[in-house]
Amino acid sequence: MIFGKYINRYYLRYAPALLLGLAALLTVDYIQLLIPQLYRLVINGMNLGQVVVGGETLAFTKEVLLQHICRPMIWIVVLMVIGRFLWRVCFCGSRQTCASGCSTTAASSRSSIIR
Repeated sequence: MIFGKYINRYYLRYAPALLLGLAALLTVDYIQLLIPQLYRLVINGMNLGQVVVGGETLAFTKEVLLQHICRPMIWIVVLMVIGRFLWRVCFCGSRQTCASGCSTTAASSRSSIIR
């Protein structure tokens, strides 16, 4: 049973971390959807010699490439790294906290059995 008495306590205890992890996961998923749009700009610029950025048609130059494609791509990569780290720490960190408490209890009970 997923929503038993003990699991609900776990959800309530780690709710802030789990919600932050969920928000980070959804943000990373959304940011990943922006990458193909930037690739489309590069391909259209290479094929047509011009790109449409913000409703404005610009010639595909080195400055346009750096300013409208590379700089946003760098920010996307940085945000993805931070977001992935954050959601993994939030989800797995709360699990490790619970597991470390359980494992020390199990280890102490094993040592008392061996003696």
